[in-house]
Amino acid sequence: MNTISRVAQHSRHLRNPLVLTVLCLFLLGTDGCTLIGPLTLGCNDIPITVTPGTCTPFPVPECFGAFTGEGPVIEASGANAQFTVIGDENLGFQFCAAEGSPGTSEPERVPYLVTGGPGRFGRGEFLVTVEGLVDATVSDSPDPVNVGSELTYTITLTNRRQSSVSSVRFTNRLPGDVTFVSGLAGGCSLRAGEITCGDIMIAAGASATYQFVVRPTTPGTIVNELLLFDPFLSSPIAVTNTTTVNPANTPIVDATVSDSPDPVSVGSELTYTITLTNRRQSSVSLVEFINRLPGDVTFVSGLAGGCIMQNGEIRCSDITIAASGSVTYQFVVRPTTPGTITNELFLFDPVLASPVTVTNTTTVNPANNADVAVTVTDNPDPVTRGATVTYTIIVTNNGPAAATGVRLTDVVPPSEIFTVVVSQGTFTRTSPTQIICDFGTLASGASATMTVRGSAITTGTNINTATVTANEPDPNTANNTASESTTVNPP
Repeated sequence: MNTISRVAQHSRHLRNPLVLTVLCLFLLGTDGCTLIGPLTLGCNDIPITVTPGTCTPFPVPECFGAFTGEGPVIEASGANAQFTVIGDENLGFQFCAAEGSPGTSEPERVPYLVTGGPGRFGRGEFLVTVEGLVDATVSDSPDPVNVGSELTYTITLTNRRQSSVSSVRFTNRLPGDVTFVSGLAGGCSLRAGEITCGDIMIAAGASATYQFVVRPTTPGTIVNELLLFDPFLSSPIAVTNTTTVNPANTPIVDATVSDSPDPVSVGSELTYTITLTNRRQSSVSLVEFINRLPGDVTFVSGLAGGCIMQNGEIRCSDITIAASGSVTYQFVVRPTTPGTITNELFLFDPVLASPVTVTNTTTVNPANNADVAVTVTDNPDPVTRGATVTYTIIVTNNGPAAATGVRLTDVVPPSEIFTVVVSQGTFTRTSPTQIICDFGTLASGASATMTVRGSAITTGTNINTATVTANEPDPNTANNTASESTTVNPP
């Protein structure tokens, strides 16, 4: 039986304490090992996982364990045994072990002695990798950014320990093509393009945040470099961040204006759709636009929250657009004069000194729309099965133009039809339940009627549905179909 009894002197003095990840353990023996003792030691409650692997030229043993120098050894078995470690104070350092992959510095080899039965002696070692106790991130906003606009770097330091850490410091090497604006908090200084912040203390599991504002001076890609000096590492950790810098006067919001329908007739509804798109990877706010409507239109609807209308102009303010997102506005108008009309949008981008102009043109044809509508009524209702019911269908042209080729299609309930009377035109019974009537032309404001009389032969709710069409464009198709239900009772 081999037992880890003490730790040999390490050849290099390490900082105290260190966070270590044990990668593998091997022995100069062939008969395995057994570690004994209770699992009672700890270091900030951070566990360690020993990962099996091949450590040339010696094989990984069948068991793994931890040691405490001259103190009691820890019982552990299995290739993935978890345990905590405190080193021998005589070595000049103390270390804690943390679960995870190899860290940010070169591996350190920590030798130890293995002793066993009478006359048996061997030497082995832990292969460990030093990991810092502080994580660092650097973010930028906005990205991309324009030359001359403000760019904010946010540096976040996070303590991985379950106890506070002190004496942390960092150096932020700003890109060469920026001008520093603000952000030097207590303990920070700027010299030769480098910001140095020292004597930082971070509570257990907490974070410390620093923000520095700069203005890029040249288009292209700039790199911000952070050097974190962890008190538990002998070398700094480097963290970089890249930012795309666009030329000055590059907008961050794109705007489009579309119209529908185009062409449109005088008096018909015309819808303008305005879409604003954020080109950034972060949200943008305080966007504003003015939509200068054409002079020959009448406003109908579309004033959403944050929008007002005055003197033919719609102003929408305090618009916020999510990262890479879009917002849409729709305004409905009615043209009043034939010709070509122009809608003009002025977009006030928060990074530009002058508004961006976007225009849209629409062709307006003379008023030749015909708004045809239909209604259906029944009498009597309710009705007894076998009795006579009369349906009156009225088609009306609401203009503004005359309607030609006016056709009514009436789908009647199952019944025995006695008579069909039309006020003008001709009709055809195309099936037992369908009648088509061609009224011809209806002047603006005129109406035509079809009356259908028949015997109700089906008990329950009978429905008559009528639909009207014409040759001219119809600005309001919602009134082109109507239905009437009739209750038919048993005799």
